[in-house]
Amino acid sequence: MQQFDVIICGAGPAGSTCALGLFEAGLNVALLDKQSFPREKICGDAYGGYAYKILNTISPKFGAKLLAINQGAIIKRAKFVSPKKHLVEIRLKGFFSSLPRTVFDNFLLQMVKEETKTTIFENTTVQKNRCAKRWCNYNNS
Repeated sequence: MQQFDVIICGAGPAGSTCALGLFEAGLNVALLDKQSFPREKICGDAYGGYAYKILNTISPKFGAKLLAINQGAIIKRAKFVSPKKHLVEIRLKGFFSSLPRTVFDNFLLQMVKEETKTTIFENTTVQKNRCAKRWCNYNNS
């Protein structure tokens, strides 16, 4: 049975970013997701400057890779429409970019694959978790 110091369940933005954050920690890390990538996720298809700041804090190389994605468009204004059809338009301060969630999620997971020694299990669901005993049964079907 493989043993890991850290098991991250979910390879979306939070899980992949966590794996990236651990890339120099010297830990044996596993990243599990119940689906394979790229995958479709319902989302507003935008990310804020905090995504860049977080990746750049982990490693300037990671921040630079995010800025290099040229599929996104910089967003300067947003419109919100209420159920009663009231419209509010705001100017956005800082950095916001549109990027399909499929592209963003896959970009982060590819960085994990390229930049870390993380063991990745796609199409994997956790069946039982006994943290106190430090082991986890998994189903890689």
